[in-house]
Amino acid sequence: MTEMLYLTQNLRFHPEHFRKRVRQLGYSAQKAAVQSRERNQEQIHRWVKENLPELHRAAEQGTLVVCDEVGSSLKTLRGMTWAKKGKTPVLPTHGHWDNLSTIGGMTIGGKVYQQCYSHAIRAVQVVKFFKHLLRHMDGPLVLLLDNARIHRAKLVQTFLKSETGKRITIFHTPPYAPEFNPIEWLWSWIKRMRIQNLCPKNLVELKQGWNLGFRQVRSRPDLIRSFFRASSLFNIC
Repeated sequence: MTEMLYLTQNLRFHPEHFRKRVRQLGYSAQKAAVQSRERNQEQIHRWVKENLPELHRAAEQGTLVVCDEVGSSLKTLRGMTWAKKGKTPVLPTHGHWDNLSTIGGMTIGGKVYQQCYSHAIRAVQVVKFFKHLLRHMDGPLVLLLDNARIHRAKLVQTFLKSETGKRITIFHTPPYAPEFNPIEWLWSWIKRMRIQNLCPKNLVELKQGWNLGFRQVRSRPDLIRSFFRASSLFNIC
């Protein structure tokens, strides 16, 4: 930043003096968030105005379940850890990319449901997960999902029209707007607290890491509620 000021404005600042001044002005060093270029802000505003109130009304008549899929691989997810000065820790990792795919659902009441697979999740797994939710939850279910093709697949639509699936009502978040789905915070928490710096030898050990994270989250309904509060879905409510 100091170099940019010199090159563009011919102003010189000592780096430490510059850091002190920007802190006094209320700035702090931050890691920038990433936002998709394909994001359509007008479409999002329209969804908030038209679809979100409808979602709220439906959720008053049933149980809102926010759903999504997440993937992780045997490649070690590196993060900060403790080590002696000058002794950089070394984590063993795999050169291949065997993946674990998880489909999950979460309620503001503190319930978390998930199913894991050693392959990509497709429409058939989405239907199996819907059936899993119906077996474990009573009454009408209001499911919030993103716009992935598997969520709109013919197999999924056929199930939703069936006698078994009639308890489910589906809502979709706007494209490229993950901030409206609180389960994104669940994925981030488990990755940061349980998967980061984990060195699994195989998918079984990787799955154990995820399952430990799910067990810990289930014991903390306050944490689950914080995921809803952090999302734009909750903030607009």
